[in-house]
Amino acid sequence: MEQIHSAGHYQQQMQALVEASLLENEHVGIFQFELVLPEFAAGALLENYQVDAFFRKLKVRLVGRHNVLLSEGKSSSEASLRYAWVRADGDELRPRYHCLLVLNEEAYPTFSREACLGAGRGCNTPITSLYQVLLSALSSVFSLLSREASSLIYIPENSAFYLHVSSEFYFQQHQMLMQRLALLAELATREQWQSKRSFGCG
Repeated sequence: MEQIHSAGHYQQQMQALVEASLLENEHVGIFQFELVLPEFAAGALLENYQVDAFFRKLKVRLVGRHNVLLSEGKSSSEASLRYAWVRADGDELRPRYHCLLVLNEEAYPTFSREACLGAGRGCNTPITSLYQVLLSALSSVFSLLSREASSLIYIPENSAFYLHVSSEFYFQQHQMLMQRLALLAELATREQWQSKRSFGCG
């Protein structure tokens, strides 16, 4: 059974991810999405392991993309990825997770589904979209087609935060992000299930 922690404990862990990224990068992007596991993946002993496996695969995909672009003589910034997830309440057969990605904005300035089609903030090919890399990692972990994987990832409105250390709006941006992290931390305390972790980060 998972050790019971307070919301403050989980918020501190997520905040530490952000602060560590800010020590390395002047421009940091924080992206939130919801992940629904395939119905066949449900099971108390497997669910959280599979979520962790997804993030491990995501890191591999990010490194692979970076190396491919460099080999082609193209400009690429290596992604400095950190992540957190919170298990949400819901259907036992379709476990759902609130996920947070923290990485240098230079590596992936776009996140939305539309970015896969080349829209927004300088994105001009599908490979520059973080969303596309998410689909690739999810497809690989669960042996899914891309269209099947896309039905398992939901991107809410206002899913992206950008922290620029030198910006005059930095403190306002930081405060808004802390409020979002507080909400996620509160959710983690509600879902402390026996045999299932309600929170993970890396």
